[in-house]
Amino acid sequence: MKLDGPGDIGRTLAPLSATLTEAAHPEMRARKVAEALAPFGPDGPWKYAPEQEREKVRRQVEAAEDERAGEALFTIEHEADRCAAALAAWEAAVMVPLDPATAWQRARGTIGILPPSDVLQITTAAELQYARFDRSLRDAAPSRVTAAYQAALKTPLEFESSNLIRWVELQHTAGWTGRPIDGDVTESQSAQDLHQTIQAARRSRIPPHYVEARAAIEQAEALVARVRAWGVRPQRPPKRDAA
Repeated sequence: MKLDGPGDIGRTLAPLSATLTEAAHPEMRARKVAEALAPFGPDGPWKYAPEQEREKVRRQVEAAEDERAGEALFTIEHEADRCAAALAAWEAAVMVPLDPATAWQRARGTIGILPPSDVLQITTAAELQYARFDRSLRDAAPSRVTAAYQAALKTPLEFESSNLIRWVELQHTAGWTGRPIDGDVTESQSAQDLHQTIQAARRSRIPPHYVEARAAIEQAEALVARVRAWGVRPQRPPKRDAA
């Protein structure tokens, strides 16, 4: 199934989870074996068949169920990995701060495509602010950068605030990159606070349906772990010719 957005993840994994549960659950497998051996029971048509025939049927059914469960496990593992990679890319895209033109539009409640001259004007003004942040905050202490960033988060659509948020995250999302703070306990803590605040702000931009998609992946991964604990091992399904 093609993944066009996070909403497709649950629709992709739910039926695969149901198939795997039905194929791999010990109770389901025991029921399949019991149904296959029913004709060998006291009231069955094969009740006088040799024990070897009964065991042959058992082995055949168990082998078929092993294959079915293994293929179902392989399929959902592959699809869960594919969904996780796609969702990670979508999350990374929505976690970044708004670009200057988009922030400018949202602050004014406007939509649509801005004229190129407006975009150029907004972008130029933002670049001038970035240059000012470079001069005033590049070598500033973490406590000062953190205070500025936290203040900007309170009014994220204001032009200067949105640009400062973007500048700080470009510089420090992966960790403090400013002046050295070795040995300064207070500033080291401020750098950690900044990192945590940035990560929280980025996570807050993830829409609810992305969170639901992440939960669907985690549920599929938990099912895979349970099935593996039951002793099932993945088997690549055979290639089937297109009709």
